[in-house]
Amino acid sequence: MIGFLRALLRRLRRGTPEPALVVSDAGVTLLDGDRPCDRFAWSEVREIATFKRDFGTWDDIRLAFRLDDGWVEVSEESEGWSSLTSALESHFPTIPPDWYRAVMLPPFETCYRVLYRGD
Repeated sequence: MIGFLRALLRRLRRGTPEPALVVSDAGVTLLDGDRPCDRFAWSEVREIATFKRDFGTWDDIRLAFRLDDGWVEVSEESEGWSSLTSALESHFPTIPPDWYRAVMLPPFETCYRVLYRGD
C-alpha cells in the first residue's frame, strides 16, 4: 500500500524529474535523460550533508556533496539512489550506518546533519 501511494505521488508531482545517478568506483555522474549534467570523483568530496525538503504532503531526503567548486545535491527520488547510499558505506566508512533513519524522523523537519567532513 505504501509503495502504491509513493508511486502515485511521484506521478502527481510537478516539475522536472530528478537526475539519474550512475555510481562507480571512481565517483558519481548525474544524468539529465541520457546526457551527463554533473559529475564528481569520490576524491573531490570535502563534505557530505543530509537533510529533508518538506513538500507539504511528503518529505524528500537529500544528500549534498561539497566539492572545491560548489555543492552537488541529489534526491532519494533519483534513480540510482540505493547504489549511491551503498557506495557511501565503502568510500566514507565513518558515516554512521543509521544516518537515513536519523534524518527521516521526525517527519516534516529539516533534520540537517553533516555526515562527513574531510581535511
